[in-house]
Amino acid sequence: MTERPCTFCDRNQFEERLVGETELFWVIATLGQITDGGYVLLVPKRHVLCLRLLDLSEQIEAAELYGFCALRKICLPGNYL
Repeated sequence: MTERPCTFCDRNQFEERLVGETELFWVIATLGQITDGGYVLLVPKRHVLCLRLLDLSEQIEAAELYGFCALRKICLPGNYL
């Protein structure tokens, strides 16, 4: 069985929806927004099979990004970052 290439390992697959990035993560607007302001995906730049496999620096940055995105959603509805 051949593995499919990972969509998130190829920036060209999501470039038009990229709304931000850090050293360790891509911040990507999702397709098919269901609320005002929509949702974003926090995708690690390093390929991992699940979030449990993130190293400590990635876990810390993910938590900081999550908090930042949640705060922006509350304070500035309709904006991503």
